[in-house]
Amino acid sequence: AVAAERSASRTIQTTGTIAVNETRIVRLRPLARGRISSVKVRVGDAVRKGQELLTYDNVELGEAVAQYRRGTAQVERARTEAGVAKRALDRARNLVDLGGIARTELDKREADAKNAEAAIEAEIAEQSLWSEKLYRFGLTKSDIDALSSPRSGAIPREASIVAVKSPLDGIVLKMSAAEGEAIQLETQLFEIADTTTVWVQADLYE
Repeated sequence: AVAAERSASRTIQTTGTIAVNETRIVRLRPLARGRISSVKVRVGDAVRKGQELLTYDNVELGEAVAQYRRGTAQVERARTEAGVAKRALDRARNLVDLGGIARTELDKREADAKNAEAAIEAEIAEQSLWSEKLYRFGLTKSDIDALSSPRSGAIPREASIVAVKSPLDGIVLKMSAAEGEAIQLETQLFEIADTTTVWVQADLYE
């Protein structure tokens, strides 16, 4: 007989499972504590990237907006006080040249003017911290600039309402959210899987 090379195949029947790709699962949590306003999807729903899944009243965002606006007022007040201190210093310099006040009074007003300038920097730094927090919560520069406007008026109720959106196309596998429910940073709201690829796991024995 002549030896020859050929391919061989064999069919094996076995049990197995089809599972989602574990590398394409996202678990969504809120950016801050709050209370759920509305839920827009259910388990099993197909969702698109960027689609709103729920909205919630972000308690920390409301507080941050109020603190930022308070900081804006404090910066303006510090600038006004610095202007008053500078004008007082200018008058003192003129008077000391004329012998109208003692040198010690001029020194005091110079110190007051420096302290007033330092107070502006401190207030600006404090406001910047709240500004960064607002950016992390998803507000844009134009949103934040609008909060600084003297015509912005009272803080609208909806300012603290934010949406949780899907970061990918997929299927909602799990959900732990109901309208009116209080949520914390550690609350897992959704588990979403991209099902464009799946894992096939078969039980094969040698």
